[in-house]
Amino acid sequence: MDFAYLVDLSRKDAVLRELVLDLALDLEHYLKVVVNRVLMESNLKIDSLIEKFFAFSKKKALAQIVQAPLDEAADANAKKLQSLSAEFLNMRSSDGSKSELAAAQAQIYSAAYSLCGGIDCDHVERSLLHFGSSRYSKRLVEKYGSLEIMQPWHFMEMASFGDFIAFYKFLFFDSGEHDQLKHCSEVAKDVRNAQHIKRLLFPAKTLRNAAAHNDYLLNDLKHRMKEPIKSIYKHLIELYDIPKTTIDKSWKTPAAHDYASLLICYGLIVPDGETKTRAARKMHEGFCALSQNLSYYREQDDVFCSLELIAKLTDCFSKRWQIS
Repeated sequence: MDFAYLVDLSRKDAVLRELVLDLALDLEHYLKVVVNRVLMESNLKIDSLIEKFFAFSKKKALAQIVQAPLDEAADANAKKLQSLSAEFLNMRSSDGSKSELAAAQAQIYSAAYSLCGGIDCDHVERSLLHFGSSRYSKRLVEKYGSLEIMQPWHFMEMASFGDFIAFYKFLFFDSGEHDQLKHCSEVAKDVRNAQHIKRLLFPAKTLRNAAAHNDYLLNDLKHRMKEPIKSIYKHLIELYDIPKTTIDKSWKTPAAHDYASLLICYGLIVPDGETKTRAARKMHEGFCALSQNLSYYREQDDVFCSLELIAKLTDCFSKRWQIS
């Protein structure tokens, strides 16, 4: 590919990344607004909600470990874990230094993590501890980070986007309160929206994390996902603003698929008003940049169609939100 094309792709990638981060920030804020409204308007037992969520997360992770097939390295990892644990206990009994004990603990954790297939049963708690190592959040975690005093609104301020989404899904689908929420008229719309975006939040989060870590979002535009979320396709077809042929050719591209997920979630969760109008203006500017020089890629149909769909998604949702 000519160097000029690579420069153009890099610019498009930067534009898309900025849009994704802005949209994801708004989405996270209004998802928290939804959760707070549900907690205030319903008669849920709030005091035990976070404790139940932590227990649910650990149980879910343990189930994943049990269901995962053991790989060839399982026996070796188990023996390594046994050996490292014995060494650690010997260090403890012989007054090993703090640095030696810390290094041994890190090795034990690594071996246990490998043995569990990369699944961390204590991911949520560990994530909060990591959050507490920041100078900007340390005092917040010290004050509200223990299960004995942590309330949902405390957790939402401390949790990563991924952990917050997990809590959002737990609240609506796994807390045992779904029927009660369904019959609470004040939050009926929130329950319906939660059902609509339940599967879409993961790809939206995946794209947001990739953008936040400065990953190249437009990498491998020729790739097509084997198991995309079919409701995304249905939603895009029902827009009537994007040609079906364009959708058919490219909606399984990871960047287009996950971007569409984010846009659909945003449209449902963020209310009409100043925030959505502001996003529409930025997306219109983004569309102008994303649609430039598309003729460069005419001879590479997969790349051209993927870029065209991403640009058309930006334009389509921008116009809809400007109208609203």
